[in-house]
Amino acid sequence: MIHVCYALYDPDGTYAKYIGASVSSVLSNTRDKVTVHLLCDKTLSAANKQRFAALADKRGGKIKFYDVTLPPELFNALADTNFSPASFYRMRLADVIGADVKRLIYLDADTIVNLDLKELYRYDLAGKTIAAAVDKEISENSWQNVPLITGGYIAKERYFNSGVLLIDMVRLKTRPDFFSESCAFWSNNRRFLVYPDQDILNFIFKDDSLILPAKYNTPVLNANRAAIYGAPYTPLTGAVYHYAGGQLGFDQNSPQDLLFWEHYRQTPWCDAAFIMRALSLSFAARDEQMESERALRNLLAGYRQRIFWGDAKYEEAVRRAGVFGAGDIYLKAGQLDEHGAMDISDVRRTAAECKPGEKITVIIFDYYLQLRDILNNDGCTENEQYTDGRRLITCREGIKPQLDSAVIRNL
Repeated sequence: MIHVCYALYDPDGTYAKYIGASVSSVLSNTRDKVTVHLLCDKTLSAANKQRFAALADKRGGKIKFYDVTLPPELFNALADTNFSPASFYRMRLADVIGADVKRLIYLDADTIVNLDLKELYRYDLAGKTIAAAVDKEISENSWQNVPLITGGYIAKERYFNSGVLLIDMVRLKTRPDFFSESCAFWSNNRRFLVYPDQDILNFIFKDDSLILPAKYNTPVLNANRAAIYGAPYTPLTGAVYHYAGGQLGFDQNSPQDLLFWEHYRQTPWCDAAFIMRALSLSFAARDEQMESERALRNLLAGYRQRIFWGDAKYEEAVRRAGVFGAGDIYLKAGQLDEHGAMDISDVRRTAAECKPGEKITVIIFDYYLQLRDILNNDGCTENEQYTDGRRLITCREGIKPQLDSAVIRNL
């Protein structure tokens, strides 16, 4: 028996379907019997609970539900952030999972398994309590400011992503203070935590963790990045794909998107009502994108000079977009080195020097959201000193637009 665990906080009833697709992928690819342990709360609706049970029963698996609670102050604090209270439910694993479970694979809701989990389940933990893959999006990008790394508490080569964990439950249960230790670390260091649960797990298990091969937690952003520039898509491999950061889309040419929707198709969540919602919201989202592009063009028209900053491969498309004036400049972002690091000091300096109505920095960059946080911390104002210029790049320029992740989540 292979034991797999998920955590769910679903006040709007929109996240259960992601776990449903992930469970479908596990049951499709794993030959051994599987028991799914779902850490949840009162937000799991009766209808979704019934769907989970039907999915497991139809596919020959088992599912167990655990009603997990957190201290009110912690629950309310997490509910007011971009991070779900469910991110802390796994801190209670040792309290709620029975002693009969010796090993456990924890998976984030936004994962799809494309291999037999038996190989991960039997991975040699070498006496450690948990194993996880390095978070390359953080450890290999210079603009990612994680105090645990920059402060020297954890080497960037060992900072792991907590979306896929192999856990020795016997060893975990020997740490009776794990949950209280996690809560204390949150309380004392909250202002320094960029990814609260992940930072906490990295800190607590920094000397008691094993680094897994990257295939067990493959970010879809990495898998599809080449296709953004018109290069061939990355073919599927035997991996656990992680759609973190809203990377799931409706790109029919993306093997990773198709993989998710193929497994979703086999769940009780995929019904006629879902198809109708998908069509309706897709058309609405495309209209919204077009209106957003018009608004951006109007914004740029109000500036004397526009300084574009982005990958060199975007420059030709930007010049064809009809907003590049005689006095405008295109600054090419530095190339990523072999470790994925990039010097962003030029765009930080340029944005800081811009003044509303005079100059504005137009950023056309895959990591705009991360860069936005850095510029805001520098004291820059979005849509006054800098703005997101990706809306200028359309399908006819060979760039694949993505529906906002909230659109897909709300289907």
